Parts: sequence; C-alpha cells; structure tokens
Amino acid sequence: MIEKSLTVFEDYNIRRVYDDKEEKWYFSVVDIIQVLIQQSDYQTGRKYWNKLKTGESASKYYPKGHLFGLIKLNPQKPSPTLTRTAGASKPVHWKEKRFIGIYERAILQSFPCAFVWTGTWTDIYNRQGNSVPPLFMKAIAEHIKINVLQKLAA
Repeated sequence: MIEKSLTVFEDYNIRRVYDDKEEKWYFSVVDIIQVLIQQSDYQTGRKYWNKLKTGESASKYYPKGHLFGLIKLNPQKPSPTLTRTAGASKPVHWKEKRFIGIYERAILQSFPCAFVWTGTWTDIYNRQGNSVPPLFMKAIAEHIKINVLQKLAA
C-alpha cells in the first residue's frame, strides 16, 4: 500500500509518500527546495528543478549558496562525493523529482546490493557518508600489498 501525506517542517508543507513494499518515504524535491530558499510556494522550487541539467549543482541558479550540494546526477558519469550531511547536500535523481534513496547511495559507493543497512535513516546516511567505498578500499589495499609489503618481504 502507498500512503500519501504531508509533513510540516518550519511552517512549510512537504509532500511525501510512504511505500509499504519498499518500507521507505519519498519526499518532494521541489518542496524541499522551497524550504531551503524560503519561498512562499513550491512553484519556485519547481523552476529550479526544471532549470537544473544532469550533473549540475543547484547553487549555480541560487547564488546565496543554500542549494550547495544539491546535484542532479548524471547517469553517464561518476557520482559526486556522497557526504554524511542529510541537509541540502544530497544528490537528486536525474529523471524523477526525488532524492536518491539509501540503497541507491550504497550502489553508487560500490557496496554490494545484498549489504544490509541497519539503524535509523540518519544513522545509515551518516555511516554511508563516513565510509570508504569498498572498491576504492580494495584498490588501496592492493597498492599497499604490491608496493610496500611485497618489497619489504623481498
């Protein structure tokens, strides 16, 4: 079952949808942008979304810097660094008007699809942002093995 509802954040209505099957909430990106730039209606946020091209940061269109880190992902290029901050520093889906989810973030960081994340949404977000992507760590370990450990053993 999919449940639609509103939540209030700092006197702004944020549209959201809960998907029972996926067990996750989806929040309206344009409503979040409305809060960040403190505009009276969500249509202003929609204008920013429509201007934003894949791979671009929204701060380009909002010079006060409130939208720094809000980047529409480009599916053909590597993702920018995923931080632990759960504010505006979140990549958004390149096609759908939504932030990417916890499991999409994990895939971008090379975690296996079967990896199970536990804890609150904030705990998971922080752990992902603080982690070293597994394939990057593997490359570092292989480099140390070949260029340091094997030379010491010789």
